[in-house]
Amino acid sequence: MPDVTKLEARMWLYYRACSYLASDIEALHMGQWNLVASRDAAGLDGAAPYAHTKELFDKIRAFAANGAPGFAQPNQRRGARRGFVVLDFHSRTPLLYGAGTPAEQDLFDFYSYPIGASEIVTGGPTAVNSGNSFYAFPVWGITMVNNSCAAKYNGGGALGSPRNPRLFLIELDNSESEAGAPRLPQPGENPQMWGWDQITWFAKQPCAYRSDWLRYAYLWLKRNTPGTYLEMPGRRGLSADWLHRQYQFNDTRRAAPYSVCLAAPNVTLEQQRIKELWRGEHDTYFPLAPVADRSTPGALPAHRSLSNVAVEADGSVYWVDAVSGGLRHATWETDAAVPYWHISDIPAIQDAAGDLLFQAPGRLFYRSKDHRIKYGEWSAEAGWTSYSTGSAANDVPANVAGSLTFEANGLLHRRTNGATLYYRSLRNTLDYVEQAPDGTWRHGSVAVGGTPEHVDAVDGAIACPASGSLIIVANRQLRALNRTPAGWEAVPAPPLPALSSVTVEKTDAASSNVIVYCVTPDYHVAFARYSHAATAPRWDSTYLSGHGTIAAAGNAWGDIIVTGNSRLVYRGANSINSVRWCDGWLVERYDGVQNCEWGLARQADNSFYYVGKQGEVCCLRWDAPVCSVACVPPGRPPRQKPPRKWRWWWQ
Repeated sequence: MPDVTKLEARMWLYYRACSYLASDIEALHMGQWNLVASRDAAGLDGAAPYAHTKELFDKIRAFAANGAPGFAQPNQRRGARRGFVVLDFHSRTPLLYGAGTPAEQDLFDFYSYPIGASEIVTGGPTAVNSGNSFYAFPVWGITMVNNSCAAKYNGGGALGSPRNPRLFLIELDNSESEAGAPRLPQPGENPQMWGWDQITWFAKQPCAYRSDWLRYAYLWLKRNTPGTYLEMPGRRGLSADWLHRQYQFNDTRRAAPYSVCLAAPNVTLEQQRIKELWRGEHDTYFPLAPVADRSTPGALPAHRSLSNVAVEADGSVYWVDAVSGGLRHATWETDAAVPYWHISDIPAIQDAAGDLLFQAPGRLFYRSKDHRIKYGEWSAEAGWTSYSTGSAANDVPANVAGSLTFEANGLLHRRTNGATLYYRSLRNTLDYVEQAPDGTWRHGSVAVGGTPEHVDAVDGAIACPASGSLIIVANRQLRALNRTPAGWEAVPAPPLPALSSVTVEKTDAASSNVIVYCVTPDYHVAFARYSHAATAPRWDSTYLSGHGTIAAAGNAWGDIIVTGNSRLVYRGANSINSVRWCDGWLVERYDGVQNCEWGLARQADNSFYYVGKQGEVCCLRWDAPVCSVACVPPGRPPRQKPPRKWRWWWQ
């Protein structure tokens, strides 16, 4: 690393800068100048801090204006092409000479920094539920994060500092990739672009995703930090043996390995998208649309649902059609010249009432109109075939009311469902059906000390952290149950008020600890820590006096979905909100959504489906930018929640 306090280093840097300027380059990136000037920052031999940096930069700027005696330029000019140079380096705060004095001077013209981003843990191709239905090739997805979150991801924020009024750019930086990339970080590790450096991650993605991601990042910055801009990737070296170890945005010869990377002859998708972004053609883009037939937009109405929307591992979506009452199925045809929704009926399933739920790919369970649990299985030979868990040969009753929940194990991105399916009965008891190895089904009820457990008649009343462990909503409280050889037992708990939408987050395979989320009776999101250890299950002692309410996550109506480590999405009053833990809880809003009525479901790539106000099935793609500052969505204000008649003691 050069040391700017050394004369030899200053001479070398000056010579290199002059050589670039003489080649008609007008902007010089000075890299990690905080390291080059680490000794200069302290001031040496009585010199002011950054005196050597100022001396060097003054000379470089003087050369840009007038050239230098004896420096022969091949273009016969003297100095830079237009007589100036702009300098930047990686920093979020200004580098000042004479700080705090009348002679204070910012030594750089603008600043830049690597992007701040985190992995979509369920979106990698190795995840069990790795649905990337909008692209023909695997995607390792990431989302942008703001400054308060970015420190734990890559050592600093993606955005500029409020103390720095200069122009601020973020870039896809190049460095080194891990030997094991791609991989998810382990608990306690800092996520880092699936193990790649930033530009290598970008180059590794399908070209259609790359062009969409540029639009996503561009619009995310416009919504969250208007003073920060995306430096579009041009040409950069890669740290993996890919694309000849160099990414170049407009090189059609290096569009491999994917053959569909050209927007037009000799024009790459990224090249076309950058042009469109700079023209402002996507400034109002928001990827929210009804799931509709392949036809002229608006020619046919959106498909309407009587049920929730179920999302299969490959990104296909299913719902009960409001007109026919039968099951409908939609897939996004990525290979078409103009991609579209292909929608079809499933004739084998005509009696679904709701609670659609996939146990595994090609195996869809549902609550039938005659109050049974039934399921459809798909095979390439026969298509869909319908089955019932109840028959004349068993004692499985027709008593199903809702809240179907599979017994499941594993981490968030590798969750696998078992053969036991819990549900709320018509008498509001906690029942289940279970499939034996020979394929037969049996029915059972969960009882503690001989007394049947009751669950509230609300959406999301049952969650399963692991086999033999349940969290339910009963009498507007969270209640934990543990299965032992002697039967079910209740786990002692403090008052944990809950209204609906209980769900669990498990991200550490080495631990039995989970975080339990729910919607509280006063319409907030709350959380509590719980250990599902088979021998000694317990609620975390930190929360023995109650659970923690996320004050920022108000106006919560249900459908909590865990998307990552201390990250979740929930449905508000006609809205979709996201919340994540950084240095406190940060709420992010999809400010273009005003019609989310119920049934919010998530695809593994961070796309969402829901049922709108008129029963229409809506799709919100992963690249919809969220707003992490106070923003007022257009249109009418959201519906107000019912008045509160009382408050919890901790509020």
